[in-house]
Amino acid sequence: MSGTDRMRIQKQDINADSARRGAVGGFSWLLGLIILAGIAIVVLFFGTRTTTVPAVIPLSSTNPPPKAPAISAGAEAGSVPASLPNLSDLTNRVRGATGEVAQAIARLLDNSAPMLERRKMARFLALNGSEAAVAALKLALLGGASDLKATIGESLGECAHPEAFGLMLQLMRSDDLVAAQGAIRGVATRGGAEAAQVLGDFLFDSGRPEELRTEAAVGLGVVKDAAALELLIRAATSVEDPAIAESVLEGIGRRPIAETEEFYRTYLASTAYSTENKVAALENLGKAEGDPTGLLLELSTAAEPELRAAAAWALITAESDQSVAPQLSKWLGQESSPEVRRRLYQALAGHGESDPSAVLPLVQKETDPLAKVAGYNYVAGAARADATSDSAKFFQEQALPELRDLAVNGTDAVVQMDAVMALRRANTPEAQAALLQIAGQTRNRQVAEAARAGVK
Repeated sequence: MSGTDRMRIQKQDINADSARRGAVGGFSWLLGLIILAGIAIVVLFFGTRTTTVPAVIPLSSTNPPPKAPAISAGAEAGSVPASLPNLSDLTNRVRGATGEVAQAIARLLDNSAPMLERRKMARFLALNGSEAAVAALKLALLGGASDLKATIGESLGECAHPEAFGLMLQLMRSDDLVAAQGAIRGVATRGGAEAAQVLGDFLFDSGRPEELRTEAAVGLGVVKDAAALELLIRAATSVEDPAIAESVLEGIGRRPIAETEEFYRTYLASTAYSTENKVAALENLGKAEGDPTGLLLELSTAAEPELRAAAAWALITAESDQSVAPQLSKWLGQESSPEVRRRLYQALAGHGESDPSAVLPLVQKETDPLAKVAGYNYVAGAARADATSDSAKFFQEQALPELRDLAVNGTDAVVQMDAVMALRRANTPEAQAALLQIAGQTRNRQVAEAARAGVK
Protein backbone atom coordinates (compact mmCIF):
# COMPACT_ATOMS: atom_id res chain seq x y z
CA MET A 1 0.00 0.00 0.00
CA SER A 2 1.47 3.40 -0.98
CA GLY A 3 2.17 6.28 1.37
CA THR A 4 -0.74 8.28 -0.02
CA ASP A 5 -3.21 5.60 1.26
CA ARG A 6 -2.54 5.88 4.91
CA MET A 7 -2.00 8.70 7.42
CA ARG A 8 1.02 8.30 9.62
CA ILE A 9 0.20 8.79 13.32
CA GLN A 10 3.03 10.49 15.03
CA LYS A 11 3.92 8.80 18.31
CA GLN A 12 7.55 9.70 18.75
CA ASP A 13 9.28 12.15 21.06
CA ILE A 14 8.89 15.82 19.97
CA ASN A 15 12.54 16.18 19.08
CA ALA A 16 12.58 12.85 17.18
CA ASP A 17 9.40 13.91 15.35
CA SER A 18 11.08 17.02 13.98
CA ALA A 19 13.72 14.92 12.26
CA ARG A 20 11.21 12.52 10.71
CA ARG A 21 8.25 14.68 9.81
CA GLY A 22 7.70 14.92 6.09
CA ALA A 23 5.19 16.84 4.09
CA VAL A 24 1.69 15.39 4.38
CA GLY A 25 -0.35 15.35 1.21
CA GLY A 26 -3.51 17.32 0.52
CA PHE A 27 -5.60 14.13 0.79
CA SER A 28 -4.53 13.74 4.42
CA TRP A 29 -5.84 17.19 5.14
CA LEU A 30 -9.11 16.41 3.39
CA LEU A 31 -9.50 13.29 5.52
CA GLY A 32 -8.72 15.28 8.67
CA LEU A 33 -11.40 17.82 7.79
CA ILE A 34 -13.96 15.05 7.19
CA ILE A 35 -13.20 13.60 10.63
CA LEU A 36 -13.53 17.00 12.28
CA ALA A 37 -16.84 17.58 10.51
CA GLY A 38 -18.02 14.31 12.02
CA ILE A 39 -16.99 15.60 15.42
CA ALA A 40 -19.08 18.71 14.91
CA ILE A 41 -22.17 16.56 14.28
CA VAL A 42 -21.54 14.50 17.42
CA VAL A 43 -20.97 17.63 19.48
CA LEU A 44 -24.11 19.25 18.14
CA PHE A 45 -26.42 16.32 18.88
CA PHE A 46 -24.82 14.52 21.82
CA GLY A 47 -22.74 17.13 23.68
CA THR A 48 -19.02 17.51 24.02
CA ARG A 49 -18.42 15.15 26.93
CA THR A 50 -18.43 12.02 24.78
CA THR A 51 -16.76 13.54 21.73
CA THR A 52 -13.35 12.32 20.61
CA VAL A 53 -10.82 14.18 18.56
CA PRO A 54 -8.70 12.60 15.90
CA ALA A 55 -5.55 10.99 17.21
CA VAL A 56 -3.39 13.36 15.21
CA ILE A 57 -4.22 16.51 13.28
CA PRO A 58 -1.99 16.38 10.19
CA LEU A 59 0.68 19.03 10.42
CA SER A 60 3.28 19.87 7.87
CA SER A 61 6.64 21.46 8.40
CA THR A 62 9.86 20.85 6.58
CA ASN A 63 11.78 23.52 8.49
CA PRO A 64 13.74 22.96 11.73
CA PRO A 65 11.70 23.69 14.88
CA PRO A 66 11.89 27.40 15.73
CA LYS A 67 11.72 28.82 19.20
CA ALA A 68 8.24 29.39 20.59
CA PRO A 69 7.05 32.90 19.79
CA ALA A 70 7.08 35.43 22.58
CA ILE A 71 3.85 36.16 24.46
CA SER A 72 2.49 39.66 24.57
CA ALA A 73 2.04 40.63 28.21
CA GLY A 74 -0.45 43.36 27.46
CA ALA A 75 -3.15 41.26 25.79
CA GLU A 76 -6.66 41.89 27.04
CA ALA A 77 -9.31 39.33 27.97
CA GLY A 78 -11.77 38.38 25.27
CA SER A 79 -15.42 37.50 25.40
CA VAL A 80 -16.78 34.02 25.95
CA PRO A 81 -16.47 32.08 22.68
CA ALA A 82 -19.43 30.33 21.08
CA SER A 83 -20.31 27.02 22.72
CA LEU A 84 -19.77 25.15 19.45
CA PRO A 85 -16.52 26.24 17.76
CA ASN A 86 -16.15 26.54 14.01
CA LEU A 87 -14.30 23.31 13.28
CA SER A 88 -13.17 24.46 9.84
CA ASP A 89 -11.70 27.64 11.28
CA LEU A 90 -9.91 25.75 14.06
CA THR A 91 -8.50 23.29 11.57
CA ASN A 92 -7.15 26.08 9.37
CA ARG A 93 -5.55 27.76 12.38
CA VAL A 94 -3.94 24.50 13.51
CA ARG A 95 -2.69 23.84 9.97
CA GLY A 96 -0.61 27.01 10.13
CA ALA A 97 1.52 25.66 12.98
CA THR A 98 5.22 24.96 12.41
CA GLY A 99 8.19 23.71 14.38
CA GLU A 100 7.82 23.05 18.10
CA VAL A 101 4.24 24.31 18.13
CA ALA A 102 3.26 21.84 15.40
CA GLN A 103 4.94 19.00 17.27
CA ALA A 104 3.26 19.92 20.54
CA ILE A 105 -0.14 20.07 18.85
CA ALA A 106 0.37 16.62 17.36
CA ARG A 107 1.19 15.16 20.76
CA LEU A 108 -1.66 16.98 22.51
CA LEU A 109 -4.24 15.64 20.04
CA ASP A 110 -2.79 12.13 19.98
CA ASN A 111 -5.20 10.10 22.10
CA SER A 112 -2.67 7.27 22.36
CA ALA A 113 0.02 9.50 23.90
CA PRO A 114 0.60 9.30 27.69
CA MET A 115 -1.66 11.69 29.59
CA LEU A 116 1.31 13.20 31.42
CA GLU A 117 2.87 14.18 28.09
CA ARG A 118 -0.40 15.56 26.71
CA ARG A 119 -0.82 17.73 29.80
CA LYS A 120 2.75 18.97 29.39
CA MET A 121 2.00 19.90 25.78
CA ALA A 122 -1.17 21.72 26.89
CA ARG A 123 0.85 23.87 29.29
CA PHE A 124 3.42 24.61 26.58
CA LEU A 125 0.76 25.64 24.08
CA ALA A 126 -1.06 27.84 26.60
CA LEU A 127 2.17 29.68 27.37
CA ASN A 128 2.89 29.95 23.64
CA GLY A 129 -0.45 31.68 23.11
CA SER A 130 -0.36 31.67 19.30
CA GLU A 131 -3.47 31.31 17.11
CA ALA A 132 -2.55 27.73 16.24
CA ALA A 133 -1.80 26.82 19.86
CA VAL A 134 -5.12 28.12 21.18
CA ALA A 135 -7.02 26.46 18.33
CA ALA A 136 -5.42 23.14 19.29
CA LEU A 137 -6.41 23.65 22.92
CA LYS A 138 -10.00 24.22 21.82
CA LEU A 139 -9.95 21.00 19.85
CA ALA A 140 -8.57 19.12 22.85
CA LEU A 141 -11.39 20.48 25.00
CA LEU A 142 -13.96 18.89 22.68
CA GLY A 143 -13.21 15.34 23.71
CA GLY A 144 -10.38 15.37 26.23
CA ALA A 145 -10.45 13.63 29.60
CA SER A 146 -11.36 15.68 32.64
CA ASP A 147 -7.76 15.84 33.87
CA LEU A 148 -6.59 17.15 30.49
CA LYS A 149 -9.34 19.77 30.45
CA ALA A 150 -8.40 20.82 33.99
CA THR A 151 -4.78 21.26 32.95
CA ILE A 152 -5.83 23.34 29.95
CA GLY A 153 -8.11 25.48 32.10
CA GLU A 154 -5.40 26.08 34.69
CA SER A 155 -2.71 26.76 32.08
CA LEU A 156 -4.89 29.32 30.31
CA GLY A 157 -4.38 31.54 33.35
CA GLU A 158 -0.91 32.27 31.98
CA CYS A 159 -2.01 32.59 28.36
CA ALA A 160 -2.01 36.06 26.78
CA HIS A 161 -4.31 35.16 23.90
CA PRO A 162 -7.47 37.33 23.84
CA GLU A 163 -9.73 34.28 23.99
CA ALA A 164 -8.06 32.70 27.04
CA PHE A 165 -10.23 34.33 29.69
CA GLY A 166 -13.42 33.47 27.85
CA LEU A 167 -12.34 29.84 27.54
CA MET A 168 -11.73 29.64 31.28
CA LEU A 169 -15.16 31.09 32.00
CA GLN A 170 -16.72 28.53 29.69
CA LEU A 171 -14.94 25.68 31.50
CA MET A 172 -15.92 27.06 34.91
CA ARG A 173 -19.58 26.89 33.91
CA SER A 174 -19.40 23.39 32.45
CA ASP A 175 -20.78 20.33 34.22
CA ASP A 176 -17.31 18.75 34.44
CA LEU A 177 -16.30 19.56 38.02
CA VAL A 178 -12.66 18.57 37.58
CA ALA A 179 -12.29 20.76 34.49
CA ALA A 180 -14.16 23.60 36.21
CA GLN A 181 -11.83 23.47 39.21
CA GLY A 182 -8.82 23.70 36.90
CA ALA A 183 -10.33 26.73 35.18
CA ILE A 184 -10.96 28.40 38.54
CA ARG A 185 -7.29 27.99 39.39
CA GLY A 186 -6.45 29.48 36.00
CA VAL A 187 -8.64 32.53 36.66
CA ALA A 188 -6.97 32.96 40.05
CA THR A 189 -3.54 32.82 38.42
CA ARG A 190 -4.60 35.45 35.90
CA GLY A 191 -5.56 37.78 38.77
CA GLY A 192 -6.96 41.28 38.67
CA ALA A 193 -10.29 42.84 39.54
CA GLU A 194 -12.18 40.92 36.86
CA ALA A 195 -10.87 37.60 38.15
CA ALA A 196 -11.78 38.57 41.72
CA GLN A 197 -15.33 39.36 40.67
CA VAL A 198 -15.76 36.06 38.83
CA LEU A 199 -14.40 34.04 41.75
CA GLY A 200 -16.52 36.00 44.21
CA ASP A 201 -19.63 35.25 42.19
CA PHE A 202 -18.89 31.54 42.41
CA LEU A 203 -18.04 31.69 46.11
CA PHE A 204 -21.32 33.33 47.09
CA ASP A 205 -23.54 31.36 44.71
CA SER A 206 -25.22 28.76 46.94
CA GLY A 207 -26.45 26.97 43.81
CA ARG A 208 -22.91 26.06 42.78
CA PRO A 209 -21.31 22.74 43.84
CA GLU A 210 -19.35 22.93 47.07
CA GLU A 211 -16.18 21.82 45.25
CA LEU A 212 -16.28 24.91 43.04
CA ARG A 213 -17.12 27.31 45.85
CA THR A 214 -14.22 26.09 47.98
CA GLU A 215 -11.85 26.26 44.99
CA ALA A 216 -12.97 29.83 44.34
CA ALA A 217 -12.35 30.78 47.98
CA VAL A 218 -8.80 29.43 47.92
CA GLY A 219 -8.24 31.07 44.54
CA LEU A 220 -9.18 34.49 45.89
CA GLY A 221 -6.29 34.13 48.29
CA VAL A 222 -3.78 34.45 45.44
CA VAL A 223 -5.50 37.19 43.45
CA LYS A 224 -3.44 40.34 43.94
CA ASP A 225 -6.32 42.75 44.16
CA ALA A 226 -7.92 44.52 47.12
CA ALA A 227 -11.37 43.39 45.99
CA ALA A 228 -10.34 39.76 46.51
CA LEU A 229 -9.53 40.34 50.18
CA GLU A 230 -12.78 42.24 50.70
CA LEU A 231 -14.73 39.30 49.28
CA LEU A 232 -12.88 36.83 51.52
CA ILE A 233 -13.49 38.89 54.66
CA ARG A 234 -17.15 39.23 53.76
CA ALA A 235 -17.38 35.45 53.32
CA ALA A 236 -15.52 34.75 56.58
CA THR A 237 -18.10 36.73 58.51
CA SER A 238 -21.19 35.44 56.71
CA VAL A 239 -20.73 31.95 55.24
CA GLU A 240 -22.04 29.25 57.57
CA ASP A 241 -21.15 26.10 55.63
CA PRO A 242 -18.15 24.61 57.53
CA ALA A 243 -16.28 23.32 54.47
CA ILE A 244 -16.60 26.61 52.61
CA ALA A 245 -15.75 28.64 55.71
CA GLU A 246 -12.56 26.59 56.14
CA SER A 247 -11.56 27.26 52.53
CA VAL A 248 -12.27 30.97 52.98
CA LEU A 249 -9.91 31.04 55.96
CA GLU A 250 -7.32 29.16 53.91
CA GLY A 251 -7.63 31.82 51.22
CA ILE A 252 -7.13 34.59 53.76
CA GLY A 253 -4.11 32.75 55.13
CA ARG A 254 -2.45 32.87 51.73
CA ARG A 255 -2.40 36.65 51.70
CA PRO A 256 0.37 38.80 53.24
CA ILE A 257 0.01 39.35 56.98
CA ALA A 258 0.31 43.09 56.40
CA GLU A 259 -3.09 42.91 54.65
CA THR A 260 -4.82 40.54 57.07
CA GLU A 261 -3.53 41.32 60.58
CA GLU A 262 -6.44 43.62 61.40
CA PHE A 263 -8.92 40.97 60.24
CA TYR A 264 -7.31 38.31 62.43
CA ARG A 265 -7.32 40.48 65.55
CA THR A 266 -11.00 41.28 65.11
CA TYR A 267 -11.97 37.73 64.16
CA LEU A 268 -10.12 36.04 67.02
CA ALA A 269 -11.43 38.49 69.62
CA SER A 270 -15.06 38.13 68.51
CA THR A 271 -17.49 35.77 70.28
CA ALA A 272 -19.54 35.41 67.08
CA TYR A 273 -17.33 32.71 65.58
CA SER A 274 -16.77 29.14 66.72
CA THR A 275 -13.55 27.93 68.33
CA GLU A 276 -13.24 25.46 65.45
CA ASN A 277 -13.19 28.27 62.88
CA LYS A 278 -10.73 30.27 64.94
CA VAL A 279 -8.43 27.27 65.12
CA ALA A 280 -8.60 26.96 61.33
CA ALA A 281 -7.78 30.65 61.01
CA LEU A 282 -4.72 30.31 63.26
CA GLU A 283 -3.40 27.24 61.50
CA ASN A 284 -3.54 29.08 58.18
CA LEU A 285 -1.94 32.15 59.73
CA GLY A 286 1.26 30.16 60.15
CA LYS A 287 1.51 29.96 56.33
CA ALA A 288 1.02 33.68 55.76
CA GLU A 289 3.56 35.78 53.93
CA GLY A 290 5.30 38.00 56.47
CA ASP A 291 5.87 37.79 60.22
CA PRO A 292 2.76 36.84 62.25
CA THR A 293 4.64 35.86 65.41
CA GLY A 294 3.60 38.94 67.38
CA LEU A 295 -0.06 38.16 66.83
CA LEU A 296 0.43 34.46 67.58
CA LEU A 297 2.31 35.11 70.82
CA GLU A 298 -0.61 37.20 72.05
CA LEU A 299 -2.66 33.99 72.06
CA SER A 300 -0.52 32.58 74.89
CA THR A 301 -3.10 33.95 77.35
CA ALA A 302 -6.20 32.80 75.44
CA ALA A 303 -8.73 31.04 77.65
CA GLU A 304 -9.32 28.16 75.23
CA PRO A 305 -6.46 25.63 75.14
CA GLU A 306 -7.44 24.80 71.55
CA LEU A 307 -6.53 28.34 70.49
CA ARG A 308 -3.26 28.27 72.40
CA ALA A 309 -2.37 24.93 70.75
CA ALA A 310 -3.25 26.27 67.31
CA ALA A 311 -1.13 29.38 67.88
CA ALA A 312 1.81 27.26 69.05
CA TRP A 313 1.39 25.01 66.01
CA ALA A 314 1.41 28.02 63.68
CA LEU A 315 4.62 29.26 65.31
CA ILE A 316 6.38 26.10 64.09
CA THR A 317 6.17 27.23 60.47
CA ALA A 318 5.66 30.99 60.79
CA GLU A 319 8.20 33.38 59.35
CA SER A 320 9.93 35.50 61.99
CA ASP A 321 11.99 38.66 61.64
CA GLN A 322 13.60 38.11 65.03
CA SER A 323 14.11 35.36 67.59
CA VAL A 324 10.98 34.44 69.54
CA ALA A 325 12.72 31.71 71.57
CA PRO A 326 12.71 33.71 74.85
CA GLN A 327 8.95 34.32 74.58
CA LEU A 328 8.34 30.65 73.73
CA SER A 329 10.38 29.52 76.76
CA LYS A 330 8.43 31.88 79.02
CA TRP A 331 5.13 30.65 77.60
CA LEU A 332 6.24 27.04 78.06
CA GLY A 333 7.02 27.66 81.72
CA GLN A 334 3.47 28.80 82.47
CA GLU A 335 1.53 26.50 80.14
CA SER A 336 -0.74 23.93 81.78
CA SER A 337 -1.94 21.99 78.72
CA PRO A 338 0.26 19.01 77.68
CA GLU A 339 -0.82 19.38 74.04
CA VAL A 340 0.19 23.05 73.98
CA ARG A 341 3.52 22.24 75.65
CA ARG A 342 4.15 19.62 73.01
CA ARG A 343 3.63 22.21 70.27
CA LEU A 344 5.83 24.71 72.06
CA TYR A 345 8.71 22.22 72.28
CA GLN A 346 8.31 21.61 68.54
CA ALA A 347 8.35 25.35 67.87
CA LEU A 348 11.47 25.79 70.03
CA ALA A 349 13.21 22.97 68.15
CA GLY A 350 12.87 25.06 65.01
CA HIS A 351 14.40 28.16 66.59
CA GLY A 352 18.13 27.58 66.98
CA GLU A 353 18.56 30.71 69.10
CA SER A 354 16.85 29.18 72.14
CA ASP A 355 18.67 28.62 75.45
CA PRO A 356 18.77 24.90 76.32
CA SER A 357 19.60 25.66 79.94
CA ALA A 358 16.23 27.42 80.29
CA VAL A 359 14.29 24.61 78.61
CA LEU A 360 15.98 21.52 80.07
CA PRO A 361 14.48 21.90 83.61
CA LEU A 362 11.01 22.04 82.04
CA VAL A 363 11.67 18.86 80.04
CA GLN A 364 12.88 17.06 83.16
CA LYS A 365 9.54 17.73 84.88
CA GLU A 366 7.35 16.43 82.04
CA THR A 367 5.03 13.50 82.77
CA ASP A 368 2.73 13.47 79.73
CA PRO A 369 4.19 11.01 77.16
CA LEU A 370 3.63 13.17 74.07
CA ALA A 371 4.92 16.34 75.68
CA LYS A 372 7.89 14.48 77.18
CA VAL A 373 8.97 12.97 73.85
CA ALA A 374 8.63 16.39 72.20
CA GLY A 375 10.85 17.77 74.96
CA TYR A 376 13.37 14.97 74.41
CA ASN A 377 13.38 15.84 70.72
CA TYR A 378 14.32 19.41 71.62
CA VAL A 379 17.08 18.18 73.95
CA ALA A 380 18.36 15.86 71.19
CA GLY A 381 19.06 18.88 69.02
CA ALA A 382 20.86 20.65 71.86
CA ALA A 383 22.93 17.53 72.56
CA ARG A 384 23.92 17.27 68.94
CA ALA A 385 25.01 20.91 68.91
CA ASP A 386 27.17 20.57 72.06
CA ALA A 387 28.29 17.10 73.13
CA THR A 388 29.70 18.44 76.42
CA SER A 389 26.55 20.25 77.58
CA ASP A 390 24.16 19.31 80.37
CA SER A 391 21.60 18.59 77.67
CA ALA A 392 23.95 16.01 76.08
CA LYS A 393 24.53 14.30 79.42
CA PHE A 394 20.79 14.20 80.20
CA PHE A 395 19.98 12.87 76.77
CA GLN A 396 22.58 10.11 76.99
CA GLU A 397 21.72 8.96 80.50
CA GLN A 398 17.94 9.38 80.67
CA ALA A 399 16.26 10.37 77.40
CA LEU A 400 17.90 7.83 75.09
CA PRO A 401 16.98 4.69 77.09
CA GLU A 402 13.39 5.94 77.49
CA LEU A 403 13.05 6.75 73.81
CA ARG A 404 14.37 3.32 72.82
CA ASP A 405 11.92 1.59 75.16
CA LEU A 406 8.97 3.72 73.99
CA ALA A 407 9.74 3.01 70.33
CA VAL A 408 9.88 -0.75 70.90
CA ASN A 409 7.26 -1.34 73.58
CA GLY A 410 5.02 1.72 73.39
CA THR A 411 1.30 1.30 72.67
CA ASP A 412 0.76 4.74 71.10
CA ALA A 413 1.95 4.78 67.47
CA VAL A 414 2.41 8.57 67.54
CA VAL A 415 4.63 8.35 70.63
CA GLN A 416 6.62 5.52 69.04
CA MET A 417 7.24 7.48 65.86
CA ASP A 418 8.11 10.66 67.77
CA ALA A 419 10.63 8.68 69.81
CA VAL A 420 12.35 7.43 66.67
CA MET A 421 12.49 10.96 65.23
CA ALA A 422 14.09 12.25 68.44
CA LEU A 423 16.82 9.61 68.19
CA ARG A 424 17.38 10.47 64.55
CA ARG A 425 17.69 14.13 65.48
CA ALA A 426 20.38 13.37 68.06
CA ASN A 427 22.47 11.41 65.52
CA THR A 428 25.04 10.34 68.12
CA PRO A 429 26.73 6.91 67.90
CA GLU A 430 24.58 5.74 70.81
CA ALA A 431 21.41 7.02 69.12
CA GLN A 432 22.38 5.23 65.91
CA ALA A 433 22.82 1.98 67.83
CA ALA A 434 19.42 2.48 69.45
CA LEU A 435 17.81 2.91 66.06
CA LEU A 436 19.27 -0.40 64.89
CA GLN A 437 17.86 -2.10 67.99
CA ILE A 438 14.43 -0.58 67.40
CA ALA A 439 14.39 -1.66 63.75
CA GLY A 440 15.04 -5.26 64.80
CA GLN A 441 12.72 -5.42 67.81
CA THR A 442 9.61 -3.30 67.22
CA ARG A 443 6.45 -4.94 65.88
CA ASN A 444 5.31 -1.71 64.22
CA ARG A 445 6.41 -1.90 60.57
CA GLN A 446 6.29 1.86 60.00
CA VAL A 447 8.34 2.51 63.14
CA ALA A 448 10.90 -0.09 62.01
CA GLU A 449 11.16 1.55 58.58
CA ALA A 450 11.60 5.00 60.12
CA ALA A 451 14.32 3.67 62.41
CA ARG A 452 16.20 2.00 59.55
CA ALA A 453 15.92 5.17 57.48
CA GLY A 454 17.71 7.09 60.26
CA VAL A 455 20.75 4.81 60.35
CA LYS A 456 23.73 6.20 58.44
